[in-house]
Amino acid sequence: MRTVLMLVLACATTPVLAAGSAQTMTQRAAGARPASTAGIPAALYDQTSNNSGWGFWAQDQEPANAAFSSEIADDFIVPAGGWRITSITTIANAYNATQKLVVSPGPMNVRILGNTGGNLPDEANVACGPYSALPINWNPTTEVATITLPAACELAPGHYWLALSNRLDYGIEGVTYNPWLRDGVTNQPAVWRQPGNGFGSGCTNWAPLQSCNGPWQPANPDLLFSLIGETMPVALQRFEVE
Repeated sequence: MRTVLMLVLACATTPVLAAGSAQTMTQRAAGARPASTAGIPAALYDQTSNNSGWGFWAQDQEPANAAFSSEIADDFIVPAGGWRITSITTIANAYNATQKLVVSPGPMNVRILGNTGGNLPDEANVACGPYSALPINWNPTTEVATITLPAACELAPGHYWLALSNRLDYGIEGVTYNPWLRDGVTNQPAVWRQPGNGFGSGCTNWAPLQSCNGPWQPANPDLLFSLIGETMPVALQRFEVE
């Protein structure tokens, strides 16, 4: 007798500064696991453990300071079935160097990129985005910044990079955006780039944080972040069992 079954399978479809001030790379200091249930928003990926207490610059500055604009990225692996990402969290603050105050970060530029053969973000493979100046919900106590995507980012299984840059003017008060780093490495170390080479780091294209030859090299190699969403929706596939 032939029995027909219907099984459910996952389917993936020259800067402006205050007198006496200067921009530098030195910033104020303040286990990843995939998991979710289909259809229920949850932490698909959580890399927020082991906060080092140190941050690094990742800021989209005003035109007068464009040479100092920079971007940070860290990677993650999407398992079989695929993910639908709806929001992202990171731990960060902005620091007013003139008044020595921690202030709220600005809106966030977000991209999700594929992976190159050299284990770096693939600029030719933008999986989701670019999303420009997305509003953030920032908790001043925990310094957790939540970014809700304007549309769900659907990712098939594979290796990806989350790239972030905060849209924030440096201005005359020296406001800098500082995403916190973590001790230890999951997958690949975080990478950084500053196309205008304002700090003279030499990292005008993506390179591991610890390889940049600037005035300050971080000892902490990973970015604190998490991805919220659900596993990909399911489709029915028909097969027969004799």
